[in-house]
Amino acid sequence: MQQVKPPAKPIVRILALVLLMVMAACTPGLGTAEDGQDTTTSAPEGSDPQDSAPGETDPNSPSSPPNPDDPNAADPDTGPNFGPADEGLADLGGQLAISTDTGELWVMAPDGFGPELVAGGATGRATQPTWLPNSEVLAYSYFGADRRGIGYFGLDTEDDPFSDVDGNPIYYLQWSPTAEQIAFLHTSPDQRNTQFGLARPSEAGEPLGVGSPFYLAWAFDGSNVAAHVDEQRVDLWNATSRTSTTLFETTTRFIAPTYLTPSTLLAAREGALGLTSVTTGTTISILGRTGGQVRFVPSSDGTFIAYAGGDEDRSLKIVEVATGTEVVVSEQVAISWEWSSDGNRLAWLGSDSAGLFRWHFFDLEAGEEIGTTQPYAPSGFEVANILPFAAQYALSHNRWSPDGAAFAYAGQAADGLSGIWVEVVESEGAATLVAPGNFVTWSQTDPNGGGGRNPV
Repeated sequence: MQQVKPPAKPIVRILALVLLMVMAACTPGLGTAEDGQDTTTSAPEGSDPQDSAPGETDPNSPSSPPNPDDPNAADPDTGPNFGPADEGLADLGGQLAISTDTGELWVMAPDGFGPELVAGGATGRATQPTWLPNSEVLAYSYFGADRRGIGYFGLDTEDDPFSDVDGNPIYYLQWSPTAEQIAFLHTSPDQRNTQFGLARPSEAGEPLGVGSPFYLAWAFDGSNVAAHVDEQRVDLWNATSRTSTTLFETTTRFIAPTYLTPSTLLAAREGALGLTSVTTGTTISILGRTGGQVRFVPSSDGTFIAYAGGDEDRSLKIVEVATGTEVVVSEQVAISWEWSSDGNRLAWLGSDSAGLFRWHFFDLEAGEEIGTTQPYAPSGFEVANILPFAAQYALSHNRWSPDGAAFAYAGQAADGLSGIWVEVVESEGAATLVAPGNFVTWSQTDPNGGGGRNPV
């Protein structure tokens, strides 16, 4: 699916609405064509291996020259053209990593200035930018004619580190909190499953387990990876020996199990959301009844959990882990949600009456919504590759600024302008279009003293 570009077509908005509502109603599995995530296949021998980068434009078609009438068109010599400076964005801290439909990966300041091309372009596609927690180190998936695997940007090394990973393009990355290893997912060689693996910077990636679907989360100390496999069980993968054991079985549908403390895992089983002992695999406490499926995202310090069930009650709620106290954030179906790094604010995506969508911002201390974004249509890349698996991406990616004051997103506004937008949450001003692109993630290290994300 291509990124939506002007002129806006009503049918595009209708199709996007239908697709996203289906996502919210029934979360598919990550990594298989049947589940709607990644339809990537190995490149036929003798062809350009970029043919099947998931959810993106066909790189075999020649790149279009910049359109002089498009203020966001990329210049082949200097890179993307950026919008006017916004003094309110320059001091937000952190950096934006932005991928484009042409397969380029850029890093820039929150106001769109100082862009640096990381990788991608004519010889390959760079996608899935993933910041190391609390740092300015970036990993990304690279799929080119001469090399494929995981690239790194910002590491303090003399060489240009790269982890070769044979086979299909990588479509998900998650750093170990210790920065020693990175987990990856891509389609298995038989094209029927998701393949999980681990890599160390400058070392080749090692494929390990397979599943359909396969979701994952690192332990705080980087000692193991918890994996929800085949919608049937939760395994623990030892990051040193790279072997696995089954912790428990479950038939309740959910995305990624998540460490809430070093010894407890947040997961769903027997129709309930609860905490499980990593040592014994037994349920310690029940946080909420969810019926047949549940989507959940904990705050970075594990104090609160935002979750929604998939049966009769599909409202978005926040539960306090220590007390079990709940607050309803929205009765409307939420497609995606993620916490600010300080755990004080929750952004959630819902449909708009005009057939578009909005991010809503809920402030926990105030106990109410404090603002929304403009109506917009998410980029085609996000619709196909990110939003159906939002609970997984919320563990490894962040759209919030480090201090929780602003939020970045990719898509087309109602007036037809398309690209990366930055919105100051409590500002009466309009969102700022800072760059062209189809996906954005914000680093959580703030040189100006803002907050940083705790490893989840």
